[in-house]
Amino acid sequence: QPKAANLKGWWKMDVDTSNWKHFSDTVASRNYWDFQNQVGSRNSVVSFSTSDYIDYPYISLSGAFTVSTWVKSSDGVPGVVSYGNYLSNSNQWGGGSNNDRNWVLTRFNRGVRFVGYSTSNSVLWDIQTPQGGSDIPNMFDGEWHHVIAIWDGTTNSNGIKIFVDGILKGLGTSSGTNINTDNSVPIRAGSASTGFDYIGEQSNQQIWNTALTSGSA
Repeated sequence: QPKAANLKGWWKMDVDTSNWKHFSDTVASRNYWDFQNQVGSRNSVVSFSTSDYIDYPYISLSGAFTVSTWVKSSDGVPGVVSYGNYLSNSNQWGGGSNNDRNWVLTRFNRGVRFVGYSTSNSVLWDIQTPQGGSDIPNMFDGEWHHVIAIWDGTTNSNGIKIFVDGILKGLGTSSGTNINTDNSVPIRAGSASTGFDYIGEQSNQQIWNTALTSGSA
């Protein structure tokens, strides 16, 4: 069972955003908040519009880990390729050097996509939930969904899992264990760059340095 010490980041998003540090991003015409692990007694919601994002402090994840977030978005068109960054530790969205890619959890079209990168910048895994079917949630349907992505830290078969609303919807296997841990980029929620804007709401985001089991997830 996971222990409290395994919970490395928990952002309940129930604080007044007017009190957050606010910066101007000179690399792109957008603004962001610097969200320093502020938590409260109950979850609430942060609404993201075009180009809004939150940077969290870097968390080193050199082995098994779990990423969890609640999301609600209507920003998508059926049949059109689109992204909406949930949580990522990567600079790849910025269009610059891809040497600082660790992991990414994002909406991809109507599904969820979870990607991990090696120390040599190659893809260790790229797992997606199915894009169709009556039993597959549409991630831009305007309803709240709980997304959990897990890597067990190994190359074991199906060591990577994606749960949506408590149901296993994605399975995959990592090609290696040498996940990148570059600390030059923060963990980011919301929009990552033009073309990867997240428009919608998110709440109660967590990062664990262990692989939650299906019972605890």
